[in-house]
Amino acid sequence: MMDFDFDLTNVRLFHGTSETAARRILKEGLSPRGLSRETAWPDCPSRTDAVYLTTSYAPYFAAQASEDENADILEIDVSMLDTDLMYPDEDYIEQATRGKDIIPGSTMEERTEFSRNNLKRFAAFTPQSIKHLGNCTYFGTIRPEAIKAYAVLNSEHPLVQWAMEPLITLANQRMCGHRYRALTHYLMGESGYEKEIAQTINILPADPSEVTRVLKLMEVSPHIACPWMSDFPNHSTPVLVPARKV
Repeated sequence: MMDFDFDLTNVRLFHGTSETAARRILKEGLSPRGLSRETAWPDCPSRTDAVYLTTSYAPYFAAQASEDENADILEIDVSMLDTDLMYPDEDYIEQATRGKDIIPGSTMEERTEFSRNNLKRFAAFTPQSIKHLGNCTYFGTIRPEAIKAYAVLNSEHPLVQWAMEPLITLANQRMCGHRYRALTHYLMGESGYEKEIAQTINILPADPSEVTRVLKLMEVSPHIACPWMSDFPNHSTPVLVPARKV
């Protein structure tokens, strides 16, 4: 049994996926991909018997899983999860044990593979994985009623495209994790995160009262609000379907 050393009720967990997968999940639940479904990361495959959840990077995972369709973010009701089925992310184990004689392997790939294959040996590190990397795994099916809300994103909008460039490391989570969480909440239709979003993508105007206006301009004409977005097509909004309660 796992003993969380922080208040899990204050943790918000999300899952990013394609719109096609989300439709199935809303009916059948969120289950491990198994051997029948391909991974979006063939060079570094995820476990086939676990679901991956995140506090920070759902827009990234959703965009990665959505090549030619919209992307979806699902928010999970953490209170409905069995904490005994929660384990760390293998990347946390690999990164947190670097320079220590804890796991075998001379390369990052070897150490990650060992961590992935032996996740259940590291159950005690689940809270740290959530807190310090922003990710964890769940060895079971998350029922449809445990999905609190979902949002459908325009995967080609610059704001969603920007989310595809995180460096998922302990250092990045420590320094920028709050910004990725803010982006997730913002894309879920929540207010109060505008300034952090503007700071993160370098469009913060001199007058703080202008933040909301500039973000709105970015949604309508992103290449005007932020010149580096000119390489992307102009789409009307990053969120096609605002977050809905399930």
